[in-house]
Amino acid sequence: MRTKFILLNVLSCLLLCLSSFAQKENNNWVFGINAGLNFNSGNPVPFTSTLFNQHISASVSDRNGNLLFYSDGINVRDKNNNVMPNGTHLMDSVILDPYFQQAAIIVPFVNDTNKYYLFCSYSYSTLDNNLVSDTIYYSVIDMQLNGGLGDVVASQKMIPLSGGLTSLMVAVPGENCNTWLVAHQHDTTFFNVYEITAAGLNTTPTIYNSGTVNGPGAYSTGEIKASSDNMNLAVVTFNATPHTLASGFVSTLEVHNFDPSTGAISNCRVIDSLTDNTAGFKGVCFSPDNSKLYTSIMSMSGVFQYDLSLPTLSAITNSRTDVSQSNGYILSGGLQSGPDGKVYVSSWGIPYSSVDRIESPNLAGTACNYVSGAVSLAGGTMVAGAFPQMIARPVQDSIFTSVPKCSEFPVKLSAPAGLLYYAWYSNASAAVLSAADSFIATQNGTYWVVAKSDCVFKVDTFVVQRADTVVTQTANTFTSAATGATFQWIDCATNQPISGATGASYAPASSGSYAVIVTVNGCSQTSSCHAFINLGLEDFEPQSLMKVYPNPATTHLFIENRPDITIEEISILTVQGAVALKVTPKAGSEQRIEVGSLTSGVYLIQLKTDQGQITRKFEVVK
Repeated sequence: MRTKFILLNVLSCLLLCLSSFAQKENNNWVFGINAGLNFNSGNPVPFTSTLFNQHISASVSDRNGNLLFYSDGINVRDKNNNVMPNGTHLMDSVILDPYFQQAAIIVPFVNDTNKYYLFCSYSYSTLDNNLVSDTIYYSVIDMQLNGGLGDVVASQKMIPLSGGLTSLMVAVPGENCNTWLVAHQHDTTFFNVYEITAAGLNTTPTIYNSGTVNGPGAYSTGEIKASSDNMNLAVVTFNATPHTLASGFVSTLEVHNFDPSTGAISNCRVIDSLTDNTAGFKGVCFSPDNSKLYTSIMSMSGVFQYDLSLPTLSAITNSRTDVSQSNGYILSGGLQSGPDGKVYVSSWGIPYSSVDRIESPNLAGTACNYVSGAVSLAGGTMVAGAFPQMIARPVQDSIFTSVPKCSEFPVKLSAPAGLLYYAWYSNASAAVLSAADSFIATQNGTYWVVAKSDCVFKVDTFVVQRADTVVTQTANTFTSAATGATFQWIDCATNQPISGATGASYAPASSGSYAVIVTVNGCSQTSSCHAFINLGLEDFEPQSLMKVYPNPATTHLFIENRPDITIEEISILTVQGAVALKVTPKAGSEQRIEVGSLTSGVYLIQLKTDQGQITRKFEVVK
């Protein structure tokens, strides 16, 4: 499967990332103080909500980008901003530590498009990092309840998942119609990984040891984010051991390998670490192409970039660049990659009425273009914490096929039927060409269709290679315009190949109608027929050889020839070489041909005689 996901990255310029394709479930962000952003138009448009939590939020939309519900980890509200009837007290307290900005996350059911898990982590710490509580609870929201506005299933509300966990949570798509919920234990280097399948949530985790910091306060605060290819996890610890303010904080920025097929976590690399009496790393986010890593550093008051494409760990660490250049927030908080391929930055602690943005996050250093106050929020709304986490959909497989299409234009390309979403792209444009299950191609090129349902993600490639059948004539030679092809010229009168006529150009030896079969990469097309008049084959005394009259003709055409010449066959051709009329010759020196059935235009009359072939032009006028 790895090679398939690597190939998928080739399309990253078209799709941005797997979670952004056709999935508009992430298109409404609800966060902060009554704030919201809608990405359905491609650009974020502010709106107003009733959320009032500076640091914790989760929101989800349907596949068309319509807001379904959102939560601050304590209550859950419907699209109309009303608390769901059974949607209060989703955890064992109403006290939420502002350091725990990932304390709520929404994960769709695998086999039911109407149901969602809402995980809420209650972990409140004192100044010396003593945790008051450390439990993750989960509830089930059913959108068929409450008249379609959704409600919490009464029997599946505030169920403890596990203790000993912090608020560092992330959902990662699996490769076998499953989703992985990754949570971090506090005070240790252990991760708990829970699998969600069509059978439901497996509450028994697989535990992986990957990290560098142990002791009281280790990994108690911070963030964890997955790369868009689901192959890596980035983890920041806001503060860690030693756990007394007098000794200062140890804060780390780590990247771990993640296997989406098994959920395994391994190979921790410490990208950077800080020891500070105030604070350290706060938020973290990969660039859309996963080549860069961004983090907000509280003690340095900025947003910093690390270049993950560099060959060594030390080079990556030394690439740390303050891309905000102190023009951003006084204290930066959450970082999140948006549906538009840009990275959004929130403030922390101090509310702001606008959101910062990194315009070109795949570019190195300050070329990424950090813009302060890039997006203004709706009046009376503010940001001061983190953005909602992305909704993760499982992946069953990615299938890549190369299907040459050789038929005449237009060519119909078809994707597997019965899936929920389709998006067609071509190598000529990054724009979506069609959202149907088929696409009509009118020119050569490579076309991709991305098709998806709840558990299936397919990318099919179609290579349309219709050969160029344009033929030009110079003097007595026909030339094909095709390149990189093989050729076979044919006689249109017999539709048979001409022996030895296999080059791009062909000079006929006699008058007639000719075409060329052009073959490119196994795809063959035949050009239209082209007439050729070889005056050298006409009699050395053409005026005395025969007479054709009247010209132009209306209903009849007469031919007079010398008595010593016998006409064996008479054909009337269009100027393109197609046979318009065949006439059986009569004995004698005069032939009368009915041309009343021909439309007005220029024609060729071709005579095969016992002394050679003669071709003349004439016109029909009605």
